[in-house]
Amino acid sequence: MVSRRMLTLTFGRRSKRNTATWRFSRKGSFARARLKRRNRRRKRKLPKRTTDKAPPPQKRKPRKRNDEVNKKFISEVEQKYSKVVVVTRKKNGGKGKAMSDGVRKAYEMGLSHILQIDSDGQHDAGRVGHFLEVSNKNPEAVICGYPEYDENAPAKRVNGRKIANAWIHFVTLSKEIKDAMIGFRIYPVQPYYKLLKSHAILDGRMGYDIDILVHLSWAGIKIISESVKISYPIAGVSNFIMVRDNIRISCTYARLVIGMIVRLPILIFRKIGKK
Repeated sequence: MVSRRMLTLTFGRRSKRNTATWRFSRKGSFARARLKRRNRRRKRKLPKRTTDKAPPPQKRKPRKRNDEVNKKFISEVEQKYSKVVVVTRKKNGGKGKAMSDGVRKAYEMGLSHILQIDSDGQHDAGRVGHFLEVSNKNPEAVICGYPEYDENAPAKRVNGRKIANAWIHFVTLSKEIKDAMIGFRIYPVQPYYKLLKSHAILDGRMGYDIDILVHLSWAGIKIISESVKISYPIAGVSNFIMVRDNIRISCTYARLVIGMIVRLPILIFRKIGKK
């Protein structure tokens, strides 16, 4: 015969409510076996559960994009002006990939500088002439804008920009870059192309503006900052996706911090030399 052993745990006074009892045997727990038998009996008595089919998942509404409108406009400009050269990618790889392809094409054509300006209508295009003058006087430098906001600028963007630029000053050990996220710049082609040939890891999308400017600063290229008025059109179209792109930018900063640690002796030596 299999002997049963009883283990009793008593909490406080000895009573039925405060006593927990477990029975053990060589074949396992009697309580567990009893629970299994009870579940089997319930399954025999209850009919098969019929549930309505779950509704199909709703398809996510596509984001309003301006790609087709842009293609049509660019095509019209290309036909109107003979000196316009359009570089087209087979697949949309983001702003950074498009810029890098444009720089490669500019290098093949023997151009010395490129002007980058975002097409979202936020930047004062009237400053292009001034940027070109500064670039002519400083051909080896990057001429980078920094924003002058109007009264309609969202406070979240302004404050977020301050935090982002503080990180830029940290990873470069310099305050030479006043703003690293603005898309209004003039690049010298030669150092940019050299950076691409070195297979530097650059973000292809929203982290690109930050990434390329910091890498050029690390390479010893002078950064000259000039002011640009920023406005936010009421009916403007933006390709910025809050959660996804903020995560990408955060990952870019994390990678730049690692890169800064590797280059720390050079950056410290350069900072001491400037003093």
